[in-house]
Amino acid sequence: MDFLGELTDDEDFFELVNNVQNQRLTQTYRERPNHFTKWNDRDFKFRFRLSKQVVRIIIDEIRDDISSKTDRNHALSPEDMVFLTLRFLATGCFLQVTGDFCGVDKSTASRVVHKVTRAIAHLKRSFIKLSEEDLISIRQGFF
Repeated sequence: MDFLGELTDDEDFFELVNNVQNQRLTQTYRERPNHFTKWNDRDFKFRFRLSKQVVRIIIDEIRDDISSKTDRNHALSPEDMVFLTLRFLATGCFLQVTGDFCGVDKSTASRVVHKVTRAIAHLKRSFIKLSEEDLISIRQGFF
């Protein structure tokens, strides 16, 4: 603690305290693998519960809804967002684990899962077709 004796006034001391308290960590960006090329068809389906072809269709359908407006700070691509969400839904594991699998933080994983699941849910009218009879039987099944 000899360096404290070298301080000449209160401003130097407050500057030192401010520098010690407000040290910022250097920003790190984790590598994000391309899951289409990383896994063969069997392993891909095992990890995401869907085939590569179906995942490509999903990405094409929701790309405009989930794309980042900017590429600042290494923004996630729509492909990475869909992979992250499908991995979360396929495994039911924690967001921390899913984020580590896709190279993002837990808070990012949470926002992405919310955004992508909403975009997929908006496709329901395009892909889910039920007759009136089916709807009535489903409704009755709930009561």
